[in-house]
Amino acid sequence: MNETSGWFDRRLSIGNLITIFVVMAGLFGSWYQFKTDLALQAQALSTEGLERTRLEARIVKMEAERDDTRDRLTRIEVTMKQLGDTSDRILRAVERTGSGN
Repeated sequence: MNETSGWFDRRLSIGNLITIFVVMAGLFGSWYQFKTDLALQAQALSTEGLERTRLEARIVKMEAERDDTRDRLTRIEVTMKQLGDTSDRILRAVERTGSGN
């Protein structure tokens, strides 16, 4: 009598070959899908890097405009204070000359 274990059959049948083929096809398909996913992620990272660079340039420009606007407002405030001081001096001069009559 030939003793073989009941859970492993060493003979190859058409069913075994088909199963092996399907498993190999699944492995190859999974490998290529994995490579495609990696390529898409690399492209997404590149795109995000370009977008980040563009946004950083935009922020720098907006900060420069903000600083320019702040400087302009400071100059306007100084000018308004000088105009107020000048008008106060004129008012005092007019009051002095008007009270002397």
